[in-house]
Amino acid sequence: MKVRLTASGFRRVAAGNPWVKREHVADEIDRTADTVELTRVDGRVVATAAVAAGERIALRVLMRGDAPWSLAQLEARVRECAAWRARLFPGADAYRVVSGEADGIPGLFIDRFADTVVVQALTLIWDRRIGDLLDVVRRVFDPTRVVLRNDGSGRDFEGLPRERRVVFGESSGEAVFSEGAVRFSTNVLTDAKTGAFLDQRENHLRVGELAFGDVLDAFTYHGGFALHAAARARTVLALDERRENAEAAARNVVLNGFRNVKVETANAFDRLRAYERNGDRFDVVVLDPPGLAKRHAGIDAALRAYREINLRAFRIVQPGGLVVTCSCSGSLSAHGFAEVVRDAILGAHREVQLVERRGASRDHPVHPMLTETDYLKCFIYRVLR
Repeated sequence: MKVRLTASGFRRVAAGNPWVKREHVADEIDRTADTVELTRVDGRVVATAAVAAGERIALRVLMRGDAPWSLAQLEARVRECAAWRARLFPGADAYRVVSGEADGIPGLFIDRFADTVVVQALTLIWDRRIGDLLDVVRRVFDPTRVVLRNDGSGRDFEGLPRERRVVFGESSGEAVFSEGAVRFSTNVLTDAKTGAFLDQRENHLRVGELAFGDVLDAFTYHGGFALHAAARARTVLALDERRENAEAAARNVVLNGFRNVKVETANAFDRLRAYERNGDRFDVVVLDPPGLAKRHAGIDAALRAYREINLRAFRIVQPGGLVVTCSCSGSLSAHGFAEVVRDAILGAHREVQLVERRGASRDHPVHPMLTETDYLKCFIYRVLR
């Protein structure tokens, strides 16, 4: 089937944007089709796109040019992605292998946790071709287990049902993987995202290189920053509001044999205020809260929350210490986040220097035409006085 693009739609596709909105299509779209050929007004084919079921995005570009798209090309792209990640992280056993649009496979995410492969599909074509997709995964990775984590909120936009299940191998969701010298145990069926925050991999490692003295990891989840900091720190205090997360972090402390890490179930906002009030001080404070503004509707409350925790963090850091502050809120730009942190620094009356601006790990590439893929911000500040 062929679908004509409007003039503005053609310019959008020609500029490299993989998302085609309804207003950029001149013809009706056959929703029973998996793929369509996109043409200019003169009929020349310029791309092949997957049919999407959402109200906002009508089509997602799979391939540019007039060559037909096939499952063989999907397998070739997955193999290319796997080879690139192996070059990025030689010897590593956990990372994102396929990152959706940024890897030219829209709506598809594939993560590796040792011998377990987790697949997350967010658009219609992969639901319809799930059998073929899983065959590709088994051929490329030869895993001992494949897990389908189709429970992300992105499926809601296309009206797709949420599900999570083991499709091949051991029915348990437990998996053990490594980040550098640190080992983590996670449940790829029930834990956040596809089992872990792989996008923070390199930021975890960097904090491990810089940590010293007494460290506070205020939103620890499974202990990502805390455990990497433990090798160089004198003490590490890891907090998480959810008891299940704190218990998982504590198990990971035992798994790695650290004796200088303490994990507590606590509300970080309350604790940060209490530390300031009581005069408690730390050499390194890490702030990596869950997404406080997933959608633009919640941005004002999120800005207040980010300012609050950063204000307290800068007030409780010793001179010469570090504040590592992160935001995974996609609706908050790096510039906007920097402004919030700057306001917190002014409120804390501290003299600081910005040491590093970081983002997601290299296995989570950014599509230059989709700001949505550039969501993770990680700034490292050094407090001078």
